[in-house]
Amino acid sequence: MPTLAVNLDMNFWLAAKCRRQSYRRWWCVACFLLFLFGGCEPSTNNDDLDNGDRGGSISQDADLPSGNEAIRVWVVDDELLATNIQREWQGRTSVAIEVKQIAETELLEKLASTVIGDPESVQGTIEGDVLIFPPRLMGALAVAGWIRQAPQWAQPRKTDAGHTPFAQLTEREVQWADHSMALHFGSPQFLFAYHPDRFDKSLADASTWGQVQSTIGRSVEGVESVDREQSVRFVQPLAEGWAGRLLVARAAAYALHRDHYSAMFKTQSMDPLGQTPPFVRALEEIVADAKFGPANATDITPAAAWQMVRTGKADSAITWPHMFANASNSGTVAVDLMRLPGSSQMYDPVDQQWEDRQNDDSKQVPVLATEGRVGSVLTSTKDVRGAWNCLRLLTDPQWINDVSAGSSNLAPVNSGQVDIAYRWIGSESERSLGRKYVQLLQQNLARGTALSQLRLPGQDEYMMALDHAVRAAVRGDASPQQALDHAAQQWRAITNRRGIDVQHSANLHDLNLQ
Repeated sequence: MPTLAVNLDMNFWLAAKCRRQSYRRWWCVACFLLFLFGGCEPSTNNDDLDNGDRGGSISQDADLPSGNEAIRVWVVDDELLATNIQREWQGRTSVAIEVKQIAETELLEKLASTVIGDPESVQGTIEGDVLIFPPRLMGALAVAGWIRQAPQWAQPRKTDAGHTPFAQLTEREVQWADHSMALHFGSPQFLFAYHPDRFDKSLADASTWGQVQSTIGRSVEGVESVDREQSVRFVQPLAEGWAGRLLVARAAAYALHRDHYSAMFKTQSMDPLGQTPPFVRALEEIVADAKFGPANATDITPAAAWQMVRTGKADSAITWPHMFANASNSGTVAVDLMRLPGSSQMYDPVDQQWEDRQNDDSKQVPVLATEGRVGSVLTSTKDVRGAWNCLRLLTDPQWINDVSAGSSNLAPVNSGQVDIAYRWIGSESERSLGRKYVQLLQQNLARGTALSQLRLPGQDEYMMALDHAVRAAVRGDASPQQALDHAAQQWRAITNRRGIDVQHSANLHDLNLQ
């Protein structure tokens, strides 16, 4: 997705249904059961489904009775989530379910066989009712016609009584062309993890990349006991598939300008902007910081970075909490978390100059859709209402703790999970760190702007080119400017091959401008 300034002033969701008279409630339930599982062919028109009670909690007893056919759910690259869904569903309902896993690479191959605008080419590519996938695939799935727009009744209810950062996050990442296309299971965000006793106290107050780099580069009294042959100063995820996402996260505060929608493509021409000063500066900093990392810097994933800092093999890391085999063992050491740094300057791509951020501009800019999972209803389903009710149950506050907790692809998605956030980290002894994790996610989303990773069709191709550029610069095979210039050439070729008109239209849909 092109980088986007997102208005996050959204409304809070209500959690309860209006109470009805007893006889009317049971009459409606009876009608609903007949409609849902009575053998009728459900309409595929979302307008036809936009009726009845809108949002609110859903009861598995009232809304999902036993049926003859199993609900078919596909989960992209998350074995733990698939296992949790199967277990919780079978334990809480009498409805049959079939949960299958599919690799992102296989899903993309099937997507490539879809002819845009040809409904027949969509049918049969993946038979099922529900698809749970990373939000970065939203554009490809929506443009190919694989997923349905969420009817109003299936979406979480809103109220004018206020808003929460989590609602802001989940509403933005499930949208396409200003329509809700999915329900959210949670998204982690890059954070800065570090050992407080290995840095001076100024690190906790650092709000810009320059301040953090200065602190990382300084030796600190009192840490001579750290074996530098066994510990590195700083690690960042530079493995294939992650280097480009890291670059976007580090460039976010430089590239986001209050007066512009997009910072990765020119809105009208679709010419790339990834070779412009914000990204060059960010890549220069990544290269400079790599000298504080391990020799195998380009093999580090977010999970590996978290394990290194948790086991004391790294003083600090860009990552987020992950579960790993020895997470609760005594071999782990105490760490603290803070938001990623930002910048006091931003770049204007039109005037081609740097500007100081104003007092009301946040120095730190979060990036959406880095990871996570959202669930959509497939167009191949024969039971539209049943499929949406399946997703409503799985993401309901009464289910989500047991469905999502522990998956490193996910993160807390509502404030009610603050006391169980340790499940993403380790044992119950990690409760305080879990609370800090939720607090930082909320702070990240409390301001009115955010950026997003690419969500356009072909995002895997674009990001692969960006990956190669970052890794080439880190290895010293090219300067940051040279590497990003080459990536820009590849981006132009990808856009031309996929069709400028198609990509331009998708870009406007992603920006909610069309």
